[in-house]
Amino acid sequence: MKKVIASTLLFLALIPPGQKIAQADENQSTFLLRLDCADAGIGNWGYRNENIAVGKAVYPSRFYMGAGDSSVSLTCRLQPNDREVNFQNLQLAFGMEDNERVSPNVNVNIYLDGILVTSRSVFSGKADSISIDVTNVQNLSIETKCSSQFQYCDRVYFWDATLGIIP
Repeated sequence: MKKVIASTLLFLALIPPGQKIAQADENQSTFLLRLDCADAGIGNWGYRNENIAVGKAVYPSRFYMGAGDSSVSLTCRLQPNDREVNFQNLQLAFGMEDNERVSPNVNVNIYLDGILVTSRSVFSGKADSISIDVTNVQNLSIETKCSSQFQYCDRVYFWDATLGIIP
């Protein structure tokens, strides 16, 4: 026991004054919609915790974005934020339900500080995921845009929208 205490004291003596000791943080991520966000567009979005079937697999949806026959977007402020943390990456996982086979595809566009950085086309029954570096990004936008102006597009469901925190 004395050896453990002596080792610990020696370790602490080697840390420069004012230096924080790294601790295991249980929450090295945050859900995107816990930040300040605003929506735009004709379509709608909403929180909806429900299980959905995409590609013959079940996913626990957290929210949806319904472009309708136009588009909808969500813009969230990453910096500054109430938690005073810097975010490193965004993990998104999403798809359209299996039972919406008549829906045109929906384009999921991701903007960082107003610049389009990636776009994915989502079809009924197709799941997709994106990982994006958001280091030094102030605002992030997710836009869902219907590929048809004459036909209604189904909702895109999101089961992951996690921001990783820089330790």
